Amino acid sequence: MLSAGSAALYVARWAANEEAPHELAPSAGWSRTIFRACPPAVLRLAFLFPRLAALVAWVLAPHLLAEEITDGNVNFSYRVTGRAGRSVFIKQAMAFVKWQPQMPLEAERMLREVSYFDVMRDKLGETLARRFLPEIYHFDQAESILIMEFLDTYSLLFNQLFDTGALSDAAAAALGEYLGHAHSATLGREAAAGSGCERAHQFWNPSMRKIQLEHVYTICFERSAKGARLAADKAFMAEVDYLKAKYLGYSHDALDQYVLCHGDFHPGSVMVDPTREEGIKVIDPEFTVYGPPGLDAGSLLSGFVLAFLYRELRARGGGAALLAAIDGLWRAYASRLSAEGMSDAHLRRVEEDTVGFCTIEVLRTSLGFAGARDPHRRVAEPDGLERYQLAALQVVSRCLMGRRGAKGGMTLLLSELQRVDLSKM
Repeated sequence: MLSAGSAALYVARWAANEEAPHELAPSAGWSRTIFRACPPAVLRLAFLFPRLAALVAWVLAPHLLAEEITDGNVNFSYRVTGRAGRSVFIKQAMAFVKWQPQMPLEAERMLREVSYFDVMRDKLGETLARRFLPEIYHFDQAESILIMEFLDTYSLLFNQLFDTGALSDAAAAALGEYLGHAHSATLGREAAAGSGCERAHQFWNPSMRKIQLEHVYTICFERSAKGARLAADKAFMAEVDYLKAKYLGYSHDALDQYVLCHGDFHPGSVMVDPTREEGIKVIDPEFTVYGPPGLDAGSLLSGFVLAFLYRELRARGGGAALLAAIDGLWRAYASRLSAEGMSDAHLRRVEEDTVGFCTIEVLRTSLGFAGARDPHRRVAEPDGLERYQLAALQVVSRCLMGRRGAKGGMTLLLSELQRVDLSKM
């Protein structure tokens, strides 16, 4: 598997053999010759012996510095920096989950990630793709390794929401615009021509769906006392099962439509550039599925809800700016879907589903079943964590059960957040 040494060696070999940025290629002619002559089988040894790889990298590629990126849960990721500070991002998908090595997982998920980017580039066009997607430099399907643009001035949206409690109006609108373009471009109306069915099969993604079914819809009800109390409520669990069925691709009626979803579009899968008003990049679509539009929209908004609760825990009124961001994001998304021809009835269904999927993600994350986004990492005090979780469960219960009808949807979600008072929890 990828280590700091093997990441540096892999990038050096790629740079020596391809039309890569010269800052990453070995400067010595003898070193470039070695890398160009090195067959893949030899390089694989570097994956097996990290210490040896580090030594060889020090000799053959001393100009490269590889630093592990630890934010992710699933893959092994590194930033590799060359001369003049030029960096690339490299990651490898292994046949198991990084943070749970005992959990098997097909390495082919990286192919689906690349396929998602390919479809979106084709559907969005060059201008929008450059605006919202990182540049892919190299994909090695045999080793499940991806080299792409390193977003140097960007940071995770998840961290920004929690640390600052704000997102610019332009950035919130840009997020909604991206989702609106991505979803309308792959809407299930393509099924009439057969492409919708083909895409549903291409992005069935069984191993990643299995992870989501377990970690989003199951574990929090089995391994948490708070979740177990909710599991005893038959009406509540009926709504959970309703959303689970949609995630699996089952339609309940003619209003259900399906699109190519990112599949795990929480704010940890979005990078933001604070130096640019609309600086947004979408990353890590390896959980991509052909599913209901509300899956992506709800997952994204869940991070805003969780950050709002966290800011309110720290100071009453501290999350106010996030309410405006939620509203602006949703309006931009809904406006784009409407402009692309989605009917009011279909849009209303998307809104109901968005709130539903949002609540499920808020539930499992607040209870500590979302890996790197575990609230224990930010809320150390037991009393604070208890109040944070109780507030989350209150929002989840009321919004999941009341999301339908004229007073449901985003109106209900925003009003319930405004009602939250963690000092009374």
